Amino acid sequence: MAGSESTREEGRSAREGTRRSRRTQGAPPEEQLSLEEVERSARRRNAERRKAAREEKESTDAQDQPDLEPAVQDAHQASPDTGAREGVN
Repeated sequence: MAGSESTREEGRSAREGTRRSRRTQGAPPEEQLSLEEVERSARRRNAERRKAAREEKESTDAQDQPDLEPAVQDAHQASPDTGAREGVN
């Protein structure tokens, strides 16, 4: 086991030697979006997800329910000619 520990120690020290921050390397910090831009994009992304979920739910609801609306609409429609004739008689 002592051999495996020594290789871990060597590997760790080799990585730490090459790992340095951008500032210590003289590079500028990474560009980051402002908080407002991050929040705006998160709201937009969440709104798109809600819309997709709503559309998916509506499409599955439409497939699950039988098509009863045309029969109900036809039953409640009155002919304008019938009403005019009854009022005249």
